[in-house]
Amino acid sequence: MNSIPVFPLPIVIFPDEDVRLHIFEEKYKELILDCEKHSISFCICPIIKNNLQEVASHVRLSKIMKVYEDGRMDIVINCLQLIQVDKILYSSTEKKYASINFTEFINDRASEEDKTIIIEKLFKELCYLNNVKPYHEINWQLFSSYQVGHYIGLSLEDEYHFSTINSENKRLEFIIKQIQKMIYNTKQRLNWIDRLNLNGEFRMFDS
Repeated sequence: MNSIPVFPLPIVIFPDEDVRLHIFEEKYKELILDCEKHSISFCICPIIKNNLQEVASHVRLSKIMKVYEDGRMDIVINCLQLIQVDKILYSSTEKKYASINFTEFINDRASEEDKTIIIEKLFKELCYLNNVKPYHEINWQLFSSYQVGHYIGLSLEDEYHFSTINSENKRLEFIIKQIQKMIYNTKQRLNWIDRLNLNGEFRMFDS
């Protein structure tokens, strides 16, 4: 059974995703310095409603962007894969931070091209309706479901549920349904705005 340091946070990180964090707690300052010195990796374990979840993100330190005078740090981490937490956190006698035991999270990442085409069309429609674009550009030629996981209006709980789906095709189906729901809600909102803007104008209907 494998052991790895753990950093519990109220966040879900998907495979291949880069995340920027501000580190200020002493035990996690120690963790990041150990990562830099010994090239170790660690995991981000989601906290949802004060509970640690069973599927976590195995991450590595990409870069320490800034170190403040009091030791606080701005860092960038990259998610390597998802892992299955097998044992409750246990305290280390040598380190301030804790660790977990884990096994591999079985994850089928093969996908069907037709679903990707549908998602690209739906996602672009959603962005057009809301006059927005994602912070990170989406590579539709090398698309994976995780690229839009944070961009389709999911709550933290829903993002975690999405991360536990271990089939890419099932994740794609989940995304299609979610974007369709977002498009419907957006059109309802825009229709409501149009009604607000009528401002008592004269309206004409065919008899």
